[in-house]
Amino acid sequence: MTILEYYSKTPEVLEKLTEIYNKWGDKHNLSPLGSADEEILREGITQFQYNFLKEFIDIWEKAQDVEDFINDKNNRY
Repeated sequence: MTILEYYSKTPEVLEKLTEIYNKWGDKHNLSPLGSADEEILREGITQFQYNFLKEFIDIWEKAQDVEDFINDKNNRY
C-alpha cells in the first residue's frame, strides 16, 4: 500500500490532531484555547505545557505538509 492509499483511507489527520489538542486544552484548563502558536506565547504556562505546544506545532506542520501533498496529488490524477 502506498502512502497515498494509506492516508486516503484513514480519518483526516488534522481533524484528529484538533480533537487531541482540544482535549488537552480542556484537561489543562486553557480556555478559551487559541491556536497552538498563540498559546505557546500565553503567560503562565508551565514548562510541560510549553513543551507539549512546541511538539504539537511541529507535528501539525508535518501533518499539514502530508495533507497538502495528498490533496495536490489527488487533484492532479
